[in-house]
Amino acid sequence: MDQIDLQEQNELKKKQRSQSAERKQKEYPLNEEFINNIVIVGVCCMEKKSRSKEMKEILQRINPDLFKLDIFDQKMIIDDPIEQWPIVDCLMCFYSDGFPLSKAIAYADLRKPMLINDVKKQQILWDRKRVYTLLKENNIPLPKFYFGIRNTDRDIVEEYHNKEKQKKKKLFQPQQQIIEEEDNVENVIQFLSSDDTSSIKDISIKEAEVKNRALRSSTTLRSYDPTSLSQVLDIKAIKKVTDIQEFDDYLLIDGQKLMKPFVEKPFDAEDHNIYIYYNTNEGGGCKKLFRKVGNQSSSFDPQQNQIRADGENYIYEEFVQTNGFDIKVYTVGEFFAHAEARKSPVLDGRVLRTQNGKEMRYPVCLTPEEKLMATKIVNVFGQNVCGFDLLRSNGKSYVCDVNGWSFVKGNPKYYQDCASILQNMILKKLRPKMLEQRTDLNYVKNIYKNSFRPTMSDIESVNNNQELRSVVAIFRHGDRTPKQKMKMKTNNPLFLQFFDDVKDVTKEIKLKHPKDLIKLLDITRECIRQCQDDTIIKLMQMRSVLEKGGHFEGINRKVQLKSLQFDEKNKPTQVLIVLKWGGELTQLGEENAINLGQSFRNKMYPQDKDGLLRLHSTYRHDLKTFSSDEGRCQNTAAAFLKGFLGYEGEVTPILASMVIKNQTAQKLLDCSVDLAKYEAEAKESLSEMLQSEDNIIQQFKLRYPDVNISDDLNKVLQNFGSPRQMLIDLHDMIKKLTRNIRHYLNLKQKDYYIRPEDYKNDDDENLTLFYKRWYKLDYDFKQKDQYNISKIPDIYDSIKYDILHNYEKLKQFCEKPQDVLYLAESLCQFMVPFEYGISEKQKLVIGKQIVSPLCEKIKQDLLWWNIKENRFDEDYWKYRQNSEAEINSPWRHVRTRLYFTSASHMYSLFNVLYYGFGHYLIEDEEKQKQLEKIITLQYLSNIVIKLFEDLSASQYDINRFRLELSVSDGCKLLYPPHQNTDDLPISENIHINQSLRLDQLEEFLNNIIKLPTE
Repeated sequence: MDQIDLQEQNELKKKQRSQSAERKQKEYPLNEEFINNIVIVGVCCMEKKSRSKEMKEILQRINPDLFKLDIFDQKMIIDDPIEQWPIVDCLMCFYSDGFPLSKAIAYADLRKPMLINDVKKQQILWDRKRVYTLLKENNIPLPKFYFGIRNTDRDIVEEYHNKEKQKKKKLFQPQQQIIEEEDNVENVIQFLSSDDTSSIKDISIKEAEVKNRALRSSTTLRSYDPTSLSQVLDIKAIKKVTDIQEFDDYLLIDGQKLMKPFVEKPFDAEDHNIYIYYNTNEGGGCKKLFRKVGNQSSSFDPQQNQIRADGENYIYEEFVQTNGFDIKVYTVGEFFAHAEARKSPVLDGRVLRTQNGKEMRYPVCLTPEEKLMATKIVNVFGQNVCGFDLLRSNGKSYVCDVNGWSFVKGNPKYYQDCASILQNMILKKLRPKMLEQRTDLNYVKNIYKNSFRPTMSDIESVNNNQELRSVVAIFRHGDRTPKQKMKMKTNNPLFLQFFDDVKDVTKEIKLKHPKDLIKLLDITRECIRQCQDDTIIKLMQMRSVLEKGGHFEGINRKVQLKSLQFDEKNKPTQVLIVLKWGGELTQLGEENAINLGQSFRNKMYPQDKDGLLRLHSTYRHDLKTFSSDEGRCQNTAAAFLKGFLGYEGEVTPILASMVIKNQTAQKLLDCSVDLAKYEAEAKESLSEMLQSEDNIIQQFKLRYPDVNISDDLNKVLQNFGSPRQMLIDLHDMIKKLTRNIRHYLNLKQKDYYIRPEDYKNDDDENLTLFYKRWYKLDYDFKQKDQYNISKIPDIYDSIKYDILHNYEKLKQFCEKPQDVLYLAESLCQFMVPFEYGISEKQKLVIGKQIVSPLCEKIKQDLLWWNIKENRFDEDYWKYRQNSEAEINSPWRHVRTRLYFTSASHMYSLFNVLYYGFGHYLIEDEEKQKQLEKIITLQYLSNIVIKLFEDLSASQYDINRFRLELSVSDGCKLLYPPHQNTDDLPISENIHINQSLRLDQLEEFLNNIIKLPTE
């Protein structure tokens, strides 16, 4: 049935073209002069190109009243001397595999036809080094790059000509073997199975006429010398080998540092094996790109971290974040460029295809700057019909590749535009008088600024005239391993030297980069050799943790150094070393984040034909994702994006490509405020209440008569009984757990220090490490007769982790794990929310100091729609075309800003939004009662702000924008653990407000930011 429909469509198209030709003949009668001056256009390329569907579509739109097309036979191109090739006025000629370009260059020199694409300059496109040189010389933006030359004798262009000379005559390929070259589609292109080739035959010159025209020429053949390329580009052979020094996270190329991630491209442009190397902080590894094979365009190798050492020449290029898409630009002449976006192969390597097997691409609008790049490329490379790859990153655009003759696939409007422009171009050069009478050939459309406002008919199709404009969401990271740390005071000069080059020695130093950690490890080993006191135990633990896994991969270890004592010259004489490890995102946490991303897309965005994925593909979804410096937050962000945008594969490429983790992100999402004063006050008060035998509710009301306790928290506290007895019971359970393991392992010493032999080859936590983690909590939780309540959250994290990941092990040595969980969770529910302030005033003061930068950023995110002068921070959101093909609503545009952070920011932001100015943002009492049920903010808890625009409202209407605020308290741990299956359930979002005006939120955030710090 489909084949019959296709044939009917083809017949209908032929009939329409015939009627169109007849109509044009009546409207524009041709005189005898025009008939004698018909332009002969030659098409000289391999048959798989000349007979491709795209070429057919374009040639069928060439006006036969003005042009005669001569499609050169492939056998003739390969076998016959150029004297016997047809003589034409204009030549469309381009290289593909197997095409004898040197013969085509000699033919062009001999006959001198008008060239659509400069044949000689096509040689440049074989060599990425020459391409990059020309781009740089003509000020066309490129990512930062370096040439890595190892083989000074290799010349790509010369190699191609040598291959051509050595290549034997190829057999003519039958039609059924012709496969779409660019996409490597597995099935044969459908149209080639059809017998309908009459349209090409009708517009071709008869073979006899070709021979007659060839015989009329007496010009002799001139041989082609490949070295004449120097006339096109002054190429100076580089005889010096590049000095490349490789380190863990960067290269030194002739003394210039190139940090990972970076891209490694072969000089040979036909070699598509391009590698991307990631830094160790992102997990390391290498993404290997290749020509599409089926539905795969890349693979990820987590083990490869060194660049190729095969003696070949490479371009080393800075990797730029592109939000998951790259753009293919197709030019036809210097003033026309069609652009399409596709999912970047860097992400998961999965090729999205349409029903007919073509790679899924979406039209996008170019900015004026990008159009200027297209014009320059056409002129510099002499290729009127060509393609190039464009990267958009942080408001700037870069060219990363230039290709030869390229066509848009499956776009009738492009075919018409291309045919029209080519006709215009040829007539302007060869028959200008004919062009003056043919005013119907201009099909090129301009662009204009996007008002983002629909027409009345568009408004009628929108539900309640409410259009989603922005989504701002803040997330806590997913399920993680327990955090662990060790503290050590030292006056060893080897450790003090870290402060030698520091301007302010009173500031804390953070060591996280592999280079710094390796230095610390070397110092630790030396100190162990020299040590003769008790500190050797801690030094051994530090060495053990730093040596774990054999290399510094991922983001799971960091060290803080703080000066404690100084000499008369203000140089540190004693430092505190704090070693932190653990806290890594678990596989369960990654899966939870992926699933949350999927559900977030489905619940928060419209699910119509212009759903989020299509909006994102067509650059109508402006997405930016920010993360704190913590590895668990960054990996949560990458996993969330994997589900949110439907990606597959490893998260490392997504993390490197789409997650912003620069200084701006750290300022927004990492706590840089010293809260010791406020924490000490709250901790001292909470500790006194929990260490007491008295009723906890009565104690709290006596100390804080003006602070209300929610009904749900009140229910938790009513079950406390004696708070001190709860601490005693919890400690006894932990003590019994560690005693049981110690007896089982037959350990003679009560020791929590980790030694090198404690780490086994397996990745899971073995029983020895399991024991030492719990024994450290046992030891730290009770000091003399006092309980250290700051360890309660750590105990809760550990029991929660073990119930999810080590339940069988836990059950073997702990009689009632659920009792440990109940006690730790109940104590946390009382303690943790009050760590960030007990009274409303304290909550706001602490919250303001932690999240002020984030509040300012949220305000800017939402006001983007209402402040014209600040709206267009990136030009490619600024323009639209008059009529974008396949885009039903070009005015539709959504901005999404995602932020991934830790508990301190989540609690602080929640406190600010909930308690701020007498619960100003809470819409009504019913919503307040729902919010009071939130006691703690668990993994993947989130706060979401959605901005809607009333499309029927005027631009200055105060009610034009409406906000929805909601919050989820995150993952729920079910007991017994088998109920959690493979995914932890996440609470639905509770609405704070669904009818807030934009100016109201702006005023609220401004007042929060202005709050005093005391």
